Amino acid sequence: MTSDQDLIGASPRRKEDRRLITGAGRFVDDLSRPGLLHMAVVRSRHAHARIIKIRVEAAKALSGVTAVWTASDLPEIKRSMPAAYGGQYKGRTFTVPILAHERVRYVGEAVAVVLAESAYAAADGAQAVEIEYEPLPVASDTEKAVTAKPPIHDWPDNTTLPVGAHYGDVDKAWAQCDVVVSEKIRHPRMAGGFIETRGALAYRDADTGTLTVWSSTQNPYSLRDSLASVLELPAEQIRVMVPDVGGGFGPKGSIYPEEMLVAAAAHGHGFEVWHYGDEHYALIASSGGPPQRNLKG
Repeated sequence: MTSDQDLIGASPRRKEDRRLITGAGRFVDDLSRPGLLHMAVVRSRHAHARIIKIRVEAAKALSGVTAVWTASDLPEIKRSMPAAYGGQYKGRTFTVPILAHERVRYVGEAVAVVLAESAYAAADGAQAVEIEYEPLPVASDTEKAVTAKPPIHDWPDNTTLPVGAHYGDVDKAWAQCDVVVSEKIRHPRMAGGFIETRGALAYRDADTGTLTVWSSTQNPYSLRDSLASVLELPAEQIRVMVPDVGGGFGPKGSIYPEEMLVAAAAHGHGFEVWHYGDEHYALIASSGGPPQRNLKG
């Protein structure tokens, strides 16, 4: 046995690479089940808008499409998603609907889902869904968002958590400096660039009745607890499995509506459902670093 002291300053050979570089890795995209349905998500093209009408008749009529659902069709998702990592919201509370109803609040927000026999049929079905919107004022700039009307959430303004701190006599410290340099630095929104996009698969185990969800997540226990909260199931009746994950970089630590949706389809309707997004979906519908304005000096 190698002691901890022997590892200090050493370069031990990696043991996990061979399986991955020879193509023997197992990711969500490699999973399959008999009779598996593919899920495509219809997403908002608006940053803020009121939903006037959703027309799904054309999508339902397409060959290979099994179901088309909006928020009103899925009582299983009437509960909103809990806070990130299973914690409590700080500052003003807000709801995170699994499917938008009445209003959309960001580009890429899920509005409807299509289940089909193939990924191509699901994509065609999603494209056939027609949504009529009434655009509302957007809050795309961090500073202007504070006073933007109407607010994105049901608050007096768009500020969820003011944070401030004061240490010592700052004015006195500046007065004693020979030179004071001031700068305003802006950082744009940042997105994680993982190679494997997000995906999930859900089914109910025929022998045990357990709801099984495979996901390329970094937080399986938080996902299990969120699923239990949304679906109102005991956590011990949910099993979250994580295969190989092709990069995470933070965004895969969050919990997403798509994971709730495949689970709802399996739990409430008995389907075995798979969802795997492309790079465009990963960019607009994954969590990331928010834009910042920093004052230096």
